[in-house]
Amino acid sequence: MSKLKGIIWDTKKESIRGSFVNLMLTINIFGMFWCGVLSDDIATRLEDMALLIGGVYATSLGAWSYRKIKEGEQDD
Repeated sequence: MSKLKGIIWDTKKESIRGSFVNLMLTINIFGMFWCGVLSDDIATRLEDMALLIGGVYATSLGAWSYRKIKEGEQDD
């Protein structure tokens, strides 16, 4: 359980890890892909929301990456 908690929770910063948030987003997006494969109605809705889904994912990944770069600069 301690290792799982370490993947989710950053003890230094006392917050949820950004990498865990991105992992959950990725898993959810793959889940939506599978639901779209199984149902034409869901596929149509996902097609309508594709730009929004991609934007949320890119923003989350970009914010996490930017924060990692800034933390690296502070360590120097």
